[in-house]
Amino acid sequence: MNRFRPLLAEMPLREGQQSHVLGGLEWSRMQTGLMTFLARTAYHGDASLGESLVAPLGRVMEDLVR
Repeated sequence: MNRFRPLLAEMPLREGQQSHVLGGLEWSRMQTGLMTFLARTAYHGDASLGESLVAPLGRVMEDLVR
């Protein structure tokens, strides 16, 4: 995700947001198994996996949006 930061930072805000969201949607469609695993882990799985895997990934995604 970090490799896209410079590109997104150079774009106008609206264009950068749109690119970020569309890119994320495309990635999630390609990675349905991983997305299913992360969702199950976050909401119905082992709490330790939520803390060690899902929470850090969520923080990275949130930081990228900022």
